[in-house]
Amino acid sequence: MMRGEQSVHTAEPNAEPIELDGEQMRMDALAESVFEVYLGTIRGTGLDITPTAPAAVDEAILGRVQSVLGATFLTFFGIAPAQRYADVFAQIADFATRFAKDHIFPDGNKRTAVKMSLAILKMRGWDVRACDASEPECNELYQWVQSIVTGRGSAEELAVFLREHAVWVG
Repeated sequence: MMRGEQSVHTAEPNAEPIELDGEQMRMDALAESVFEVYLGTIRGTGLDITPTAPAAVDEAILGRVQSVLGATFLTFFGIAPAQRYADVFAQIADFATRFAKDHIFPDGNKRTAVKMSLAILKMRGWDVRACDASEPECNELYQWVQSIVTGRGSAEELAVFLREHAVWVG
């Protein structure tokens, strides 16, 4: 490295599963972030239900979001995330699968699942580089979430996709 240059990588790549046991505030913040991403996703696109969407976090919906997050990021039946998932990519693939299939919201579940999955990986230091074309047939992100909800693809296949397209940015 030349003098004055800084490394882009701030830490070693970390692909360990995320564990939020005992971190209720982080869990609550993550659930509220999902709700905010959802509201941002539906505004002006698809079935725009913004006028009928609750202004604040709806407790019933928040409970369903927390259920998906808990099953993914907390110890579940005595089994920690590090025991259930090979790496963070398998964990995020499971989260995306659960979220997209659970239909927590009236619209925007697949888009919210994609956005939150990419955001969580980004917070962990990974950037997923995939074709995000406007045409659905050329859009890799659309294709993977569609394959999940239609049953043509699995969480394991999504994990492989994420591993192959992720770049460590630190």
